[in-house]
Amino acid sequence: MNIWSVVLGLGTGLIGGVGGGVGLSHFWLERTKAKWNKELEALKDKLSAEQRRYQAQLDRSIFVSRAHFDTEFQAIKEVHQCLSGVKIPFSILNPLNAATVLTDAASADLMTRLQDANTKFLAKLEEWGVFLEPDIYDEFHRCYLGADHFLEIYPTEANQARDAAELAQRSNVDFYENQIAPALVQWDEEKQRLENEKARIAAEAAYYRTQNEQARVSGFIASDAPGYEPRDTSGRYVAGPTGSPVFQPEEVIKRAGDGLAMIADIDWKHRQLFDGKPLPISPSELVKQADARRLDPMTYASQTFGFQKREQELAEQRQKMHDDQIRKEATEQRDRFWAERVGSNPDVQHVAAKPQVHRDCSCGENRKQT
Repeated sequence: MNIWSVVLGLGTGLIGGVGGGVGLSHFWLERTKAKWNKELEALKDKLSAEQRRYQAQLDRSIFVSRAHFDTEFQAIKEVHQCLSGVKIPFSILNPLNAATVLTDAASADLMTRLQDANTKFLAKLEEWGVFLEPDIYDEFHRCYLGADHFLEIYPTEANQARDAAELAQRSNVDFYENQIAPALVQWDEEKQRLENEKARIAAEAAYYRTQNEQARVSGFIASDAPGYEPRDTSGRYVAGPTGSPVFQPEEVIKRAGDGLAMIADIDWKHRQLFDGKPLPISPSELVKQADARRLDPMTYASQTFGFQKREQELAEQRQKMHDDQIRKEATEQRDRFWAERVGSNPDVQHVAAKPQVHRDCSCGENRKQT
């Protein structure tokens, strides 16, 4: 064996070992690659599932937000449309021009329109209130309260009639409790007393009639009882087929009711004209004085307490208040106009006129003219 054979054997073994190592390395790399590919596919599937889940949540959030926005926008739109119906009659009733004067018929019509529009506005606000932000709901509700307060304080015939009706109702209730109810109770007590007295007299008459009949049977003849001839309040005999007047309780009740109603009307009128003050004299004294002068209670009260004069004074006061209000509004509008034109801002200054300088060519000097 020579050196070359040894070298050849070593080279061959070395090449075989290297080839085996290369093959083993290739096998290990393929297994590792397959493992990593499997893990990569699992990660891809997991990432895709997470992406789909997040996309579904994002789509749901976008849908909910869009639906909430659309609903809130629809709520604001419909509520504001009803608010516009309130603003139109309110603006006409409160014109910027103080010289604008509305007739009573126009004011009444506008007040009716404002009342209907404000009621519709409140109903629409409550219908969509759950979809509105709290701040927006509060602003809308403040508009409703302002219009409702204006309806309460605006001096219309309806409000005046309502106040008069309330005053009359209070006056009637007071008159009924203090005058009519006690009189009815006293009347009922008097009626019961008269019925008891009548029953007692009838019982006594029956008793004496029985005694008289028994005395006649025994032979004692007494003279007849004196007859009763009815008379009127003046002591004169009453003429007629029955010899007595016919008592009609319905007519008496009607006349009594008419008298009580007239007294209530007089008291109500006095309270209305004199700031709710009651009559200075009692109703019975008023009726007594009116009968003494042969006048009905209403005419006598009108002359005594000066109802017509007081009505004229109140009418003049209302007209003066109306004229003063118009003058006040005109003055405020004029002051506001000049405040907006001139104002009190110190930065707003009027530029003073500058003196003009003219050159005198004859003497070559400048001459200032102011």
